[in-house]
Amino acid sequence: TYVNVLETQLKAVDAPARVTTVPLHKSIAKLRKSAIHITKSAKEAKVNLKLRRCLNDRLVMAERAFTDSLGLPGNPWYKHM
Repeated sequence: TYVNVLETQLKAVDAPARVTTVPLHKSIAKLRKSAIHITKSAKEAKVNLKLRRCLNDRLVMAERAFTDSLGLPGNPWYKHM
């Protein structure tokens, strides 16, 4: 994963001990757990229209969480983070 590459690079530059990738590992684990849950929900949503709508709404909200209406500084056309 990218975190493993980052850890290798941090070791190569002898980064201070306070620079840690623990939060990244925790976030990845949480994202992985959510992805598994969404996959299970998607299978159920094939037959349950109400669940499908709910799942779709949640996925749209998640997508929006990765955007910024102002874009990136100096590159306002880049809306996705």
